[in-house]
Amino acid sequence: MAIGDPQNSQQDYFGMCGLIQQHYRDECYDSDVTDMVPWETVAAIFWEETQFKNTRQNGFNHQDWVKGPGSEKGKGNHAVGFGQVERETIILMQTQAKTTGALKGFFDGTPLATNDISNMSQGWWQSVDQLVLADTRRAIHLTWHALIHQRKNHPNANLEKLLHNYGGLRDASGAPTDKMKRVARGWLATTSLLVNFRNSGLNANDYGGFVRAKRIIAAIFSCSRRNAQFMPTFGVESRQIHGYMYSGTDLFALGDGLACLSCGGSMQPGTNANLASDYRDFIAEYKQHKETEYEWIRPWIHKRYPNLKGLLLNIGPNGDE
Repeated sequence: MAIGDPQNSQQDYFGMCGLIQQHYRDECYDSDVTDMVPWETVAAIFWEETQFKNTRQNGFNHQDWVKGPGSEKGKGNHAVGFGQVERETIILMQTQAKTTGALKGFFDGTPLATNDISNMSQGWWQSVDQLVLADTRRAIHLTWHALIHQRKNHPNANLEKLLHNYGGLRDASGAPTDKMKRVARGWLATTSLLVNFRNSGLNANDYGGFVRAKRIIAAIFSCSRRNAQFMPTFGVESRQIHGYMYSGTDLFALGDGLACLSCGGSMQPGTNANLASDYRDFIAEYKQHKETEYEWIRPWIHKRYPNLKGLLLNIGPNGDE
């Protein structure tokens, strides 16, 4: 939070999911996007980008925003909202309004609503950051407007490529960076696991209690952000562990195992056709162990999916990113 910005608090998991369902799933007017991008993917994006906080990118303030593209702060490095949509992307959406219509309705309820979006006056974008930070609903809307923009510009892209385009990290050749690929894979893993969690029919007793169920939810989101703090959003904390080559904390060890479930026998998250049954078996095993035990996770995975033995799945950004 920069000086002068609203003190937007971090949303808890249940509150954030309710807001996304309301303001994305139910209010986005482009069913092509909502059919392709589940609301669970939006939740994964929001967690990885901001840990469920409507904020601006670290190291920037409103004065940096109004300097505009090409300022000394660097082009393309200033973003706002839960999903961290960049200032340059917002400007581009306006310049391509006749092609994508991506900002249609975004300014409703603001002084800019009466303007022709394809012919805005100079400097129209200088207050957008403040509009977003002052309005949780508009902050969520901004992300789906950006998804519409990418979908219209790249109609043949699959979900993973759409996520690459949304994230926007490119190398000199224009290809997604290795980090962008890992981030998108994390979003995909969290998506498949969260959908499965919701559809599993398991209750708190199946996990060994409500707290242990919340630890699984946190571990699902650890696939998207590998340097996360899980309090207060999920009501649990990760614990340091030693001797586990895939993680230094127990929640990320659980996340590693769950990511393997998402992949199944492949290296691609979200492709396990047997995820529902594999997940139920994994949770049954999880319930048999103390919360502090994690050594069982990879042996269980290796027995289920031998080809994943010893492999890093490159899911999610590295812990120091």
